[in-house]
Amino acid sequence: MANILGISPGTRNIGICILKYNPATQHKPVVTGYMKSFQGKWTEQKMQEILQYLSHLLNETTIHTMAVKLLHPSRTSPQLHQLIKSIKQLVKQYSVKLRQFSLQEIQYKTGATKQLSKAIIMEYLIEKYPELLREFTKEKRNQNPYYIKLFEAIAVADITFEQQFL
Repeated sequence: MANILGISPGTRNIGICILKYNPATQHKPVVTGYMKSFQGKWTEQKMQEILQYLSHLLNETTIHTMAVKLLHPSRTSPQLHQLIKSIKQLVKQYSVKLRQFSLQEIQYKTGATKQLSKAIIMEYLIEKYPELLREFTKEKRNQNPYYIKLFEAIAVADITFEQQFL
């Protein structure tokens, strides 16, 4: 049995994916994904809430690997860097493997080589996991992107799964 926790970090919203796979009984992994919001301005307490939530997931589900979407250097903040550093410490504490992927790596591995498009990533994942169609439909209707972090979390978990099992 292999469980992969995929996350797309943020200081307000975090995309979370738990990908479960048992090669003895499944031909493809089961994906559970959702958005988790943390309200309010950035404080040390808010960072601790995020880390406690991730610790809860690591305790609740036997996670073997955590896959994280890397931050774009020009679209990040000191708070996000602090969060990523703390997530890396958390991974060490739980003796979980850490995999990190840039948006360009995600786009390349999901077939978005011609054009850097998050929509292509989402369409690739819907083909692979039709159960995500509801979130994709919601995202297309949103004026402000909300579910993209969910799809990024699923993408990093999926890439990690493929590298480990295919």
